[in-house]
Amino acid sequence: RPILAQARCQIEHFGRTRTSQDEFTLVDAAFAPVFRYFDVLDALVTFKGITQLDKVSNWRKHLSTRDSVRNAVSSDYPKLLLVLLTKSRSGKAVLFPVLGR
Repeated sequence: RPILAQARCQIEHFGRTRTSQDEFTLVDAAFAPVFRYFDVLDALVTFKGITQLDKVSNWRKHLSTRDSVRNAVSSDYPKLLLVLLTKSRSGKAVLFPVLGR
């Protein structure tokens, strides 16, 4: 199935209760880094669109509790991501309006 169709299935699945025993899918692997970006950027601004989607929020929370997702990056990942964003042109476009620069 195309990745967007798989993502829709994952989102629907998170309308139900999941356990830590659930399998980790390719779609989880694709979206976990995206959700991790949101986790870091949430310290600066709230992304209302994503927080209003209960199933997506549940999926995001579930993925963040998985050891494989937590251990995929170093503990200083948030700091490193912000440094990268402040140095890149596209990152500045995202951060400067938020930081008031």
